[in-house]
Amino acid sequence: MAKKDGITMQVVGTYAFLVGVLLALVVGFFGGFGISQGVILLTLGVLGLVVGLVNITEKEIVPFLVATVAINVSLGSLSTVIMNVLGIIPAFSGIAAGIVTALGYLMVFVSPAAAVVALIAIWNMSRDQ
Repeated sequence: MAKKDGITMQVVGTYAFLVGVLLALVVGFFGGFGISQGVILLTLGVLGLVVGLVNITEKEIVPFLVATVAINVSLGSLSTVIMNVLGIIPAFSGIAAGIVTALGYLMVFVSPAAAVVALIAIWNMSRDQ
């Protein structure tokens, strides 16, 4: 599927996924490097949309949606646990805040991909067969 002389949509989707995950983790742990939070959230959201539109085939829709629901629920719960366990220890409160921020950014990245794939699934189910 990949061309030697051009960039395919699959390559774009793969890089969008890698950049989204790395951006969420790095910015979450180490701060925004002077970039406003709105720009970070917008960038993660757009990257998530690209991943959802480009990477997921019709055969992968259900497993992808199950995985995104699972990761969003688990990241939300894990954030609460980390803040309630590590966050109460003064020496670890900064680390806990960084971890929770990174997990939140991962959810911001994954959610738009899940939304667009869910809309595609609804579209596929509702169109005339």
